[in-house]
Amino acid sequence: MTFQFLVYPGFADILDSLPSHQRHHYAHDFHVADAGYHIGRVEATATHQAVHWRNWEAYVKHVGVDPYLQNTPYRTRVRVLTGFAARVRSGGFGCSQQAAVRTVTTALSAIGATISLVFDNNPTKVWGTNHFLPQISQMLDGWKRKDPTTQKKLPIEVDIPNHIASDAWKHPTSQDTPKECQPI
Repeated sequence: MTFQFLVYPGFADILDSLPSHQRHHYAHDFHVADAGYHIGRVEATATHQAVHWRNWEAYVKHVGVDPYLQNTPYRTRVRVLTGFAARVRSGGFGCSQQAAVRTVTTALSAIGATISLVFDNNPTKVWGTNHFLPQISQMLDGWKRKDPTTQKKLPIEVDIPNHIASDAWKHPTSQDTPKECQPI
């Protein structure tokens, strides 16, 4: 009997190697671990990561590169990662509008995180650090200089919209307010 696990492919081989009386116990352990993993992820993050991964797989498929970048020469790895980043930046996977550097960074991080869940490395980063490979980092820095500055917006307290809404209902005018919106 073979079990399927979503988080870590290959554990079915581990279960198959166990004596039959122990498989259930290990399968349960793996299931509990996977459930904890899924609970710890925000659904939106998981969805975005899956979308970026699908885009990545489609991108590298055409150039014949392993999407996990295992045994891929360094220069080839950097070239396909920067090419993919450029496609994301130019809106090739979205609404055909230029994406901000933050979106590109998120896409590259999603690719690296997906690979690191299967293998013990993140090929988008310098080994043992949290920094993107130098060529990727320099590319992102260049794009960051071209991006418009972020406009900070001051948050307003919840009581302000509530006050505006309640004040509007205190002084309705029948000619300005549709009949179905007038207070009873």
